[in-house]
Amino acid sequence: MSYNSSNTNHSSGNSGIAIATVFISISVAIIIWLLPAEAIAFATRKIVISASLLALGISIVYLLLHPQSARAADGTIKGIRIVLSVMVLIAAFVAAYFVFQLEESSGFNDIEEQISNERSSVYVPAITPSSSDSSQSASASSTPTPPPTPTPTPTPTPTPTPSSIPCAKIGDTISFGHYRQETNSEEKQEIRWTVLDIQGDRILLLSKYGLDCMAYSYASEAIWEKSSVRTWLNQDFLNIAFTEEERDQILQTEVSADPNPEFDSYQGKNTIDKVFLLSVKEVLQYFRSDSARQCLPTELARDKANYQAQLRYCWWWLRTVGETADKVTLVTAKQGDIEYDGDGVEFVAGTVRPAMWVRCTAEK
Repeated sequence: MSYNSSNTNHSSGNSGIAIATVFISISVAIIIWLLPAEAIAFATRKIVISASLLALGISIVYLLLHPQSARAADGTIKGIRIVLSVMVLIAAFVAAYFVFQLEESSGFNDIEEQISNERSSVYVPAITPSSSDSSQSASASSTPTPPPTPTPTPTPTPTPTPSSIPCAKIGDTISFGHYRQETNSEEKQEIRWTVLDIQGDRILLLSKYGLDCMAYSYASEAIWEKSSVRTWLNQDFLNIAFTEEERDQILQTEVSADPNPEFDSYQGKNTIDKVFLLSVKEVLQYFRSDSARQCLPTELARDKANYQAQLRYCWWWLRTVGETADKVTLVTAKQGDIEYDGDGVEFVAGTVRPAMWVRCTAEK
């Protein structure tokens, strides 16, 4: 009698463990499912959900093979077995479908193809040769040597003109400058820009893709005038991405210290820059919806930031100070909304989208 009682207690205990495992596995799968893409890596998410499926399977097999263990707890073994079976099967199918979707919608497999396809439809400003270059070319191509002639009166040599960028329409995409955008190549690719605004003979450009990723500042300083990214944009990036001729077309701009609409944080002083990041005020002005602010990263930026495979878009820095002096605002990756309170300025996964005013030529 004591043996049967001990055996029953042991079986009942195993049943309790199995039931607890079922509910824990379901809870873990749901929690992992609902977590934002930024919170957990793709591989970890996949392993946890797969482990939950395995635990569910083992638990339901035990409960089905040992119905007597549930009778001691409730006495309605048949109903419990059916209910538990349905719950486990539904959870297993939902989790399996989720894992399958993660594999199928990785998001980045088609980004490079999309970028490549757009290259053929992007305007590339042609370099306009100066008249002196044309005359030299023409004289070089003539084979016969002309007879001696009297020395002509010297005429002023025309100043070479820079390559011309048309004053395109707002929303158009143009190509201007070159920057490395592929992980396994040192070659530079054309930078594609979106036209945000037109004012007379100048246009405001914003990089179409997140070009690179880096910390906003390494000094825990969120004010734009003291930030590391400002220095990088106006020195390293400016010299690497553009020729001297192209740099002449980029205009010096007064970059305003626009306030944060949600927090009364100190923004510093206005600056004079050629390249800058957008402020919260400008993002609200030029983008009418969250989805319009969503941005694809280049391959280089994606790999540097180690973005999860299922996260298609990247988040990008703005120049407006966040809630405190060590936080700066940003546009989120998942929804494209603005994070007014900001994130730590030393976070190295922040994507950079340069902006600049450029001299343009009206089309005739």
